[in-house]
Amino acid sequence: EELQASLQATQESQGDAASQLEQAKGALSDTSALLEQSKQKEEATAAELEHIRAEAVEAAKTAEMARAAEAAATASATQAALDSEASLEQRIKDSEASLEQRLKDELEAQRAAHDAAIQSVQAQHQDETTRMQSKYDELATSVGKEKDDEVMALREQLEELQAS
Repeated sequence: EELQASLQATQESQGDAASQLEQAKGALSDTSALLEQSKQKEEATAAELEHIRAEAVEAAKTAEMARAAEAAATASATQAALDSEASLEQRIKDSEASLEQRLKDELEAQRAAHDAAIQSVQAQHQDETTRMQSKYDELATSVGKEKDDEVMALREQLEELQAS
């Protein structure tokens, strides 16, 4: 009976062990399923991280291209400003040279006109002097001594003209 009880206890123990084995198999199966899910989540996360990394690399490339475009635009704007400044400076120099030449030309024309006017006045003065001298000479020879007063007046006029 002891043997029977021992056998029965062993059978119950085996049954318990079998039951625990089944529970352990179930737990292992659940753990295996959880591990598989975890592995799939890890792979999905890795894929998502790779996708995010690729997007970050693309964003970095885009930012670098934007910086390069900005640098090119800045360089272009700077060159345009320098070209514009140089063009303006050249136009100012050209305008100054043109104005200086015009002023020189006008001054030369005014000098020439002034010189011509002086020569004209001198010629008129000489003509008037010559005419008065001729009248004086004519009166002096034709009138004689009784016309001394008129001759003296003409001489005074002549002297005034010569003095001016």
